[in-house]
Amino acid sequence: MLPRKIWFDDTVQKLNTDARGELLGEFRPSDKILVISQTGKLKVIIPEITTHFDEDMVVLEKWIPNKPISAIYYDGEKERYYVKRFLVESEGKEETFITEHPNSQLEIVATDYRPVAELVFTKVKGVQKENQVVDLEAFIAVKGFKALGNQLTTDKLKQVNLLESLPYEAPEEVVPEEIEVSEETDVEVADEDIQLDDDGQITLF
Repeated sequence: MLPRKIWFDDTVQKLNTDARGELLGEFRPSDKILVISQTGKLKVIIPEITTHFDEDMVVLEKWIPNKPISAIYYDGEKERYYVKRFLVESEGKEETFITEHPNSQLEIVATDYRPVAELVFTKVKGVQKENQVVDLEAFIAVKGFKALGNQLTTDKLKQVNLLESLPYEAPEEVVPEEIEVSEETDVEVADEDIQLDDDGQITLF
């Protein structure tokens, strides 16, 4: 089956195949869509034209299972900023990837392979700390979905900006229909090359 192109029309918050809005890519029957909201929730779903997406959605794209998701969030209980990188572990159900404290808040989320963030600090007693650039790939390894992550800083942040990602050449996607299967080759084995061992197994010489 040929892949079909799917677009997202943000005026009605729905998908379509009529070239309205932003092109999400070409989809085969097994392909799915990654949806992430500002509340720190995500889900991987089948791209259905009837699906309506919420206004607080911050990521909508074709899902690549082995591409990490990176997030910086504020933990309301510990009152600290954390960074985590993870893969989606469950498809079809909505899950929260930040801590579920009422004051926890997602700062940024990125789906590029090598994202970079800029930390802008709050001025303390008239002293302004210089902005800090963080390579998230170097800062933390990919961990489990439920992992808290690594503490980002103990300083108060004014804001977190997502900068241009570092270059990365993604591996070429291999489509099952395009995998070449070589023709079977019959291997002739002479009778004198076969011998049964004590267990009755065939041994070739």
